[in-house]
Amino acid sequence: MRTTGSYTQTPGSSPLAEKTCGVADPFLIDLGDPPSGAVKFSLVTGVTGGVEGSPGNNSAGAPRANTNPCP
Repeated sequence: MRTTGSYTQTPGSSPLAEKTCGVADPFLIDLGDPPSGAVKFSLVTGVTGGVEGSPGNNSAGAPRANTNPCP
């Protein structure tokens, strides 16, 4: 993520790349465990007024681009 600056991936591009849209509950249970030696990061966006927000800011304070937003 740091190398490319891309913080969202196309689902299916990696075994750990997943996107869940339209979740009505304020939580989501993630049952997928990464394989030994792998790391999985989760970024969460919120929806306000029908508009999806960003996946937060990087360590420099700049907004992360959401290159694969929910429809």
